[in-house]
Amino acid sequence: MVGYSICFVDETCAFYMVLGSSQECQNDPRPTGMTLLAERAVASDVSADGRVVSGDITINNRFYGYIYDVSQGYMEIIDTGDYSNSATAISGDGNVAVGVVYMPSGQMAYRYDRRIRVVEYLGTLGGMESMALGVSEDGSVVVGQATDSLGNWRAFRWTSSTGMTDLGTLGGHTSRANDVSADGSIVVGEAEDVDGNKYAFVWSNSTGMINLNQICDPVDECVSLSTATAISPEGRYIVGTCSFYFPIGYILEVDLFSCTPHNGDVNGDGCVDDADFLLVLWRLGDNCVCREDVNCDGIVDDADILIVLLNLGQGC
Repeated sequence: MVGYSICFVDETCAFYMVLGSSQECQNDPRPTGMTLLAERAVASDVSADGRVVSGDITINNRFYGYIYDVSQGYMEIIDTGDYSNSATAISGDGNVAVGVVYMPSGQMAYRYDRRIRVVEYLGTLGGMESMALGVSEDGSVVVGQATDSLGNWRAFRWTSSTGMTDLGTLGGHTSRANDVSADGSIVVGEAEDVDGNKYAFVWSNSTGMINLNQICDPVDECVSLSTATAISPEGRYIVGTCSFYFPIGYILEVDLFSCTPHNGDVNGDGCVDDADFLLVLWRLGDNCVCREDVNCDGIVDDADILIVLLNLGQGC
């Protein structure tokens, strides 16, 4: 057994016992094998370099979010007063943890900056509750879900300058943001459509919320991509679950936000004809990164139809 200090925000510390050995960390603070962090602790996320871990720990029948710094050799407790809390994610640089405080009135999203030891409550979208579920590389962008004035859970993106922003839905009432790219520009999660069906989404400021099923057709075993749970730092890979008779995990590699304007040859057969016109007409009104968005403005609309009509017969 090896001891280390758990330190609260108010500078009080307690000695705690941890299974395993820190021998391997003396020269290089990054563990090369498995390191058991603490008894009664759950790890939820890790920094980009593997040196900082976030999670929850139970102490005296209460649970707290924590930040465990391997290089410094101690666990810092995120103390939220009389209320328990969970740390759901840590920024890539290891400086900012986000999570949920459990108050009598409900759950509240928070952001904790370990450099200044300040817990910041992020508010709601007009309702009573919120949850922070993901954070960008530098900790400046937080995503999650919060209730609106009608009590609907909605996906949000938060920055210090904009506050909490509702990312919308796919036509239904509810949505949830699960993760964000390193630079904070791409968000993934799940949202309801007008019929109450849940689909995976990807969001950017330029495109808005897009149903992932409109970008990538699921393979035969998948009826639809129902949720997107995480995105790689550069935004190239998305993982989640697709619906079938039972859940199936997927990983999707896609260049989501590259679009090249073209002359209206949507199906790429070298001829702008009625088939291209019908393809654009079929997706009219969709927000997507797709060939049907001929002018690449993020939405399939009358402008795309006009380009097809103006070039009708070209290359045929």
